Amino acid sequence: RDIHELSFEPGQHLLYLTRMRKIEKLSCKEIYNFIIMKLKETPTSENKIQEILNTSEIMWSEVYTIARKVTIDNYSRQFHFKTCHNILYLNKILHRMQLVDDSKCSFCNIEDETIVHLFSQCSVTNDLWLQIKSYFSRFLSLPEVTPQSAFLGFLDVDEHKIIINQILLTHKMVIY
Repeated sequence: RDIHELSFEPGQHLLYLTRMRKIEKLSCKEIYNFIIMKLKETPTSENKIQEILNTSEIMWSEVYTIARKVTIDNYSRQFHFKTCHNILYLNKILHRMQLVDDSKCSFCNIEDETIVHLFSQCSVTNDLWLQIKSYFSRFLSLPEVTPQSAFLGFLDVDEHKIIINQILLTHKMVIY
């Protein structure tokens, strides 16, 4: 039942974060959190990214924690937040806002500059990634940057996941 429908009779319980809690023992903060959890909606960026990537099998809780695991730097964390919420200001968006003259990629000038193009499809940035892969090849096996990793980071690597995602995040920030 909704919190608004609950009467505060002794002995009534509420399921709060997988525990049964007596209503009279709930704090204001717990009641507030319960109401907020009921109102919470998924960000529209999740749906848009899933549409772009043509998938619905993204572990968003893992995506949102990648930056916290790989860095303590606030700028890096904010950058990851912007990429995984599709709010990075690139030429395509800036052109739509009439802030730049052209929507083409700043590096190759062939396609519109989007997150997918800039970080996974642009020939210039792909060459840079190949050089990085070559440099680290003695120590790590870096995967190819895909449209999914351009937005979200590498979710499917098991070994050395933190350092590989740190390298990718740094790579994307340098390009940006």
